[in-house]
Amino acid sequence: MANRNTKTEKWRDGFFSKLSPESKLLFIYLCENCDIAGFIEYVPKIWNFDTGLNIKQIEKSVQDIDKTIYFSKDKTIIFLKNFIKHQNNLPLNPKNNAHKAILGKFEYFKQSFDIQYFNEINLGGSEGLISPPVMYCNVMSCNSNVEEEKKDKKFIPPLIDEMIEYWMNKI
Repeated sequence: MANRNTKTEKWRDGFFSKLSPESKLLFIYLCENCDIAGFIEYVPKIWNFDTGLNIKQIEKSVQDIDKTIYFSKDKTIIFLKNFIKHQNNLPLNPKNNAHKAILGKFEYFKQSFDIQYFNEINLGGSEGLISPPVMYCNVMSCNSNVEEEKKDKKFIPPLIDEMIEYWMNKI
């Protein structure tokens, strides 16, 4: 089972605090059970078994959290819009194995979602936020030249970059 980051501030968030207990449970369930990129198959019968919510409660909760999710064309897959950001995976680095897996999920699911146009993205997070410089390295390469790391850290294949931008802007 994967480890997930959770933001305790969600309990003070206006949107989250107004949700019913059932909707809060479903939202947390989705965050804990989606894949590394934030995709999860829409299967209310399994969610019923796992959460104890009945199918009507699940359907109502999905409507309640619709601001935070995006459905595939055939309504069988859900993408959690801010999942990658809240797992501290931005900016994505194609040299990072975990990020490669995320990018692979976007590539795999791209045909399932109705995407007509992609916006430009800044995968570095929201504008105005101050964050410390990030150095991408692993235990074996931390002594590498930081300038070379800076040059390569923003490279993302164009199609995948555009897909991520599009989904991150669907918030």
